[in-house]
Amino acid sequence: MEKWKRIPNYSLYECSNTGLIKTFNWKGSGQTRIMKPAYDGSGYLRTMLKRDDGVIHTVKLHRIVAKTWIENPENKSEINHINAVKDDNRVENLEWCTREENLLHSIENGLQYVLKGSEIGTSILTEKDVLEIRARFSPKKVTRKMLAEEYGVAPATIKGIVLRRSWKHI
Repeated sequence: MEKWKRIPNYSLYECSNTGLIKTFNWKGSGQTRIMKPAYDGSGYLRTMLKRDDGVIHTVKLHRIVAKTWIENPENKSEINHINAVKDDNRVENLEWCTREENLLHSIENGLQYVLKGSEIGTSILTEKDVLEIRARFSPKKVTRKMLAEEYGVAPATIKGIVLRRSWKHI
């Protein structure tokens, strides 16, 4: 069942638990209307709302729905679409999250792919090189400096590889 609540700091508007926004002063006429949002370049729905201080803001619907309907006791800064559909702004599909949680959810749902190793265009080394470096490194015999010169990278790069701080995927 659709329910409506006033949007905090935007008293001319109400937000529904299904993701709709209603205005009480449509184009200054005093009429009530459901607003029609538009898509932004990233696939999220947005609209313009006049704040109580008179300033007009472009706002994303999912943020307005979350601020209106979902408590945020941990003061998390981002909104996650649980089903990974950017224009599904129903309350039950939204949750507050951290940037890290949002990125992880995005990667897990195939919305984002993280390049690794030689997939990165500026990478000098290949996966084969990294495996060789790890196998050959011996502190007193084959040093980081020697390997760095041989592979054309900095000694710090070799250190990161040997300590598995970089190239963790192999």
